This record gives sequence, structure tokens and C-alpha cells, in this order.
Amino acid sequence: MPSLTAKLTTHVINLKRSRERWNFVSAHLAKHHISATRIEAVDGKELTSAEISKNYSASYNKSRYFWPLKPSEIGCYMAHRASMQAFLDDTETNYLLLLEDDIETDQRFSEHIEHWLSLVDKPHPTSLKLFTKRPIHGPIVATVAGVNIIRPNRVPLGCVAQLLNKAAARKLLEFSSPFYMPIDVDYQIWWQHGVDVLCTQSSLFKEVSQQLGGTNIGGSGDLAVWDKLKRELGRSWFRTKLSVLSYLYRLANKLGKG
Repeated sequence: MPSLTAKLTTHVINLKRSRERWNFVSAHLAKHHISATRIEAVDGKELTSAEISKNYSASYNKSRYFWPLKPSEIGCYMAHRASMQAFLDDTETNYLLLLEDDIETDQRFSEHIEHWLSLVDKPHPTSLKLFTKRPIHGPIVATVAGVNIIRPNRVPLGCVAQLLNKAAARKLLEFSSPFYMPIDVDYQIWWQHGVDVLCTQSSLFKEVSQQLGGTNIGGSGDLAVWDKLKRELGRSWFRTKLSVLSYLYRLANKLGKG
């Protein structure tokens, strides 16, 4: 049987001004026999209004989300889209390992990479999220190297590390043109874009941004107290709504198959 790894490409999203992060992550991955390609991140600080409006819908954001995206979040999404487009344009590969530049990998990933790839070796759109900060609940669909793979009731936030097949990349690109929410939130609404989003129950990649100078997305220190409260209330309501919708769609799918 041909090696699935031979059809894998690995992309690391990295800002031009963060060369030390690229040096760190590429050397780290090389120790795990993973050869990475650098995808230049989109610096939100340098985006023009025309570039933003071409990719991001402020009107959809206002009517369908609870808070405007920061330029850094817009740039982040644009970089992920650039990676997926480069993957689709590459006729030599079938699978994409898409990473941000502040990670370290677990040996369970590199030592069993063929098994992880087999989970996205499907004709239908499939992705496998390899990182989570919080417990994931949902049916177990497989177990690899002692790690359960879950079809989550609610897809966890974060896009630190994920595997995608061509069909998933194509679906996500179509769905996000234009985008109006952060990319990790778009992964959560699987019933709209049609990608089967699976997750490892424990993380196979570790986020090490604090060791590398902190996140490039930025926080909310410049917000007034009332705006922070308003945002947090909106966030809570939005996440509750997504959780309920995801659960109901999972239930409907289960009943439909029954």
C-alpha cells in the first residue's frame, strides 16, 4: 500500500517580522521528520481598507456575529485561506497539516502519522483538529495510539494544528468567501460548510506562544469597561446558541441514520 505520508504537505503560517518563530518551529518539526513549508502570514497592521473589504464582510459580521473582527483576526483568516488555496493548487498532495508557528508536537503524532492521515483519507470533506484547550464531548469514532478521536457535539475553538483533505479545504474556501467570523468559529458551524470536523480528545500539539513572545492576535486591553462587558455578554450568548444548534444537528443526523 502506498504511503499516505508521501502525499502530505505541511504548512506553517508565519509573519515576516517573526523569523525567529519560523526558525524555532521548522527546526522542531525537522526533529520529528516533518518537513514544513512557510506560508507568509498576513500582517493585519498592514492591511488596506480595500484588502479588508475584499475578504471580510462587515455587514455580515454586524448581523450574524457579536463583535467586529480585529485586523489581526482578519489577517489570520486570510493566511489560513492562502494556505488552503496553495494546498488545492498543489496536484502532488492529498493532505494538509496546517500549523501556526507557536507549536510543539507530541511524538504520538509523528510516530503514528500514517494512522492520523488515514482519518482524513476520505472522499468526503474531512478535517482532524489536533489541539484543544478544553474537554471534548461526543461519540468516539476511532482510537489511535491510545488517543480517542471524537466527532464533537461542539467543535472546540483554536486553529493551532489541523489536518485537512482536499475536499475539506475546498469547502472551507467556498464557505469563507467572504468571511465575517474568526476562522476557528467557522470550523464550529459544520452543518453549514459541510466538513466533517473530527478532534483528538487530547492534544497532539502544544501551544508555546508565551515562550516565543506571546500571541500575535492581541488582546482587548484597549476596550472600555462597558465595551468589554458588552462583548462578553455577546460571546456567552453566541457560544450558547452554537452549542445548542450543534447538538440539535448532531441529534437530527443520528435520528436520520437510525
